[in-house]
Amino acid sequence: MMFQDSYIDPMGSYMVYAPISAKNVSMIMNGGDSMVPIFPSGFLISEDHSRAVAESSNSRPGGSVLTMSYQLLICSNNNTSIQDQNRKTVVRIVVSALQNIKTSLKMSED
Repeated sequence: MMFQDSYIDPMGSYMVYAPISAKNVSMIMNGGDSMVPIFPSGFLISEDHSRAVAESSNSRPGGSVLTMSYQLLICSNNNTSIQDQNRKTVVRIVVSALQNIKTSLKMSED
């Protein structure tokens, strides 16, 4: 399951989300322990003001800036193999999210 919220303000458009297991949701809904770890992540799409100013003389629209933020629970084990696996997992998550954002905005790969 995923808790998700989105909103727009003068800064830009936000999407904030946090995965949560069905087991934990059920436990909370049935009055169980409400101390469930939730790690929100998200992104912000805002106007690139520096580019808009530089291009204002050309009458072209400015670009956008994408800011992504993640909170992940990673084991602090000193095992190099586990650290490499953690790095690969984080890269996979970020790349996947970026590809999904680009797809939803119908952007090309350039």
